[in-house]
Amino acid sequence: MIVYVINLPSATSRLAHMKRSLDRLDIPFVVIPAIRIEPAITPPPPLTPGEYGCLLSHGLAWRAIADGSDNYGMILEDDVHISERLKNLVLSVVSDNVDLLRFETARNPVVLDKQRIEVGGISIQRLRTPVACSAGYIISRSAARHLLAACENCNEPLDFFLFTPEHWRVKDLRIYQTYPALVVQDSHLREPIDRSAALASEIEPERDIYYRQRRIHSPSWLAKRLLREVTRPFKQLSGRIHELRLKKVYNAERKQVPYLANDL
Repeated sequence: MIVYVINLPSATSRLAHMKRSLDRLDIPFVVIPAIRIEPAITPPPPLTPGEYGCLLSHGLAWRAIADGSDNYGMILEDDVHISERLKNLVLSVVSDNVDLLRFETARNPVVLDKQRIEVGGISIQRLRTPVACSAGYIISRSAARHLLAACENCNEPLDFFLFTPEHWRVKDLRIYQTYPALVVQDSHLREPIDRSAALASEIEPERDIYYRQRRIHSPSWLAKRLLREVTRPFKQLSGRIHELRLKKVYNAERKQVPYLANDL
């Protein structure tokens, strides 16, 4: 299995971080030069330039896997912290029943099937509810081809749909989650003191600015926000009812996925 690291050519400190982390585990990798969207290019609305560049960059990794000879490939973004157990996953044989295997955590509760499969000594469980972030996952060659076709002319952020099992772009894929997680983005480290300024997210601040500007220029923004706040409890209740249904139908459980730090 080839490991692909997505990295902007200008982000040399991030690449150095990934090289140190993967060299320590004796894991070779291939760099996918990430795409930066220039100011003259307008992304498909409502994508921000960073979100669009992220989507296209992962598409380059999918293309490399789809055109390769391996049945699976591993994709890493360049701002993750890596557990020593990741090498077990790299050297393992992934079941043919797995299309996407997420081994990252954003520390949000998720619903996972209670039934477990062992891959490289790591438990994996079928993912049933949406979870954001796409900084560490394994993808099959057939799933890479599927996503390349499904994401043509895409105008949604990658981490809004990639691990959302009921989304139309991925609903035919079998999506799994490791338990525990083997990588975590710097921004999701539990202790702020452990975070690195060099690995800070560039997409999140851009999103904040984009949506702030949309609010400023939208005369109906206040009405929309009021409606959102009024309906929030009902949406939360609907979401929990949906989770309960999934737990019953699939014999699943709701839990938070921890990060397997090297000292655990």
